Amino acid sequence: MVMRGRSLSVEMEYNKQDISIEVEDFLENISFQDNLSGQADSISVSLVDRERRWLTKQWAPKKGDTLSVAVKLSKDWQNNEEVAKKLGDFEIDETPMSGPPLKVSIRGTSLPQSGSIKARKNKAWENTTLKKIANEIARNNGLTLYFSASDDTEYDRIDQDDQSDIAFLNKLTSDAGLVLKVSVKKIIIMSEQQLENESTVTGFHIDDADLKTYSGNDSLSSLYKSCRVDYTEPQTNKTISYTFTPKNPPKTGRVLIVNEEVKSESEAIKLAKSSLRNANKDGCTFSLKFAGFMFLYSGQCVDLDGFGTFNGKYIITSVSGSTGSGSETSIELRKVLEGY
Repeated sequence: MVMRGRSLSVEMEYNKQDISIEVEDFLENISFQDNLSGQADSISVSLVDRERRWLTKQWAPKKGDTLSVAVKLSKDWQNNEEVAKKLGDFEIDETPMSGPPLKVSIRGTSLPQSGSIKARKNKAWENTTLKKIANEIARNNGLTLYFSASDDTEYDRIDQDDQSDIAFLNKLTSDAGLVLKVSVKKIIIMSEQQLENESTVTGFHIDDADLKTYSGNDSLSSLYKSCRVDYTEPQTNKTISYTFTPKNPPKTGRVLIVNEEVKSESEAIKLAKSSLRNANKDGCTFSLKFAGFMFLYSGQCVDLDGFGTFNGKYIITSVSGSTGSGSETSIELRKVLEGY
């Protein structure tokens, strides 16, 4: 569901305790960012505190504590029915203050700072799969794994060489053409292609009344026409080679060459498609900024119309916004790829 909210209220839990009422009289605004993959989500809650309550031990937010935030919006001025938008679960990372008048901010990140997920490690993973690696990393960091991908990459051996769990897992998922999101509660892995195949949730037109700014970029210089995978097994000297070219390739002669281990032609096909996808997916991007608060999430697909050659289907790579006076929503998009 996509909504441009009118009346807005906030639901907030601090260390799993509801503090919505306590926050209500002090809340100035909330700003947030929801990213599809590769970057942590974030939130900032700004409180105006003329009574200086949020400086006391009883009220002061503490780094490392958890914060869950949702906003509830009425559908329009005539309809009091509310729908909630969950902004996420976060770990408090910063608690800046300023004044006068006294303002206290609670800033959180979806990437846990109190655990070991960002600590550099060395480990050899043998006879395993991406899902098994992700599940062990999740378990070791007190998280649960949500894995939604039809294919599970297999590894005879892969080394985590002086890398944090999050950096290592981000590299594996990116190479496999998957999306990685981490929150203070779970690790989420999804297929980019499956997300792009979903139906659009809404469309935007260049003449939309609440559209404040827009910009787009369609680039060719970094794109490839095709991808060739070449791998020679050192013991048998057997070479596996495969070239993938999409149905409507970019108008360039560049070929992406990948020399990574594959055990079969089917693995070479999968690697060629995912490698070309990673290289070409940001070829056409678009940015939109709207007045008001909108019900949109990263990973959803939308249509653009009235933008000429930029018209078409896009996937949301980032949603950021703010509540309060002058609320607005910014959306980062990239055009979906067809056939890989």
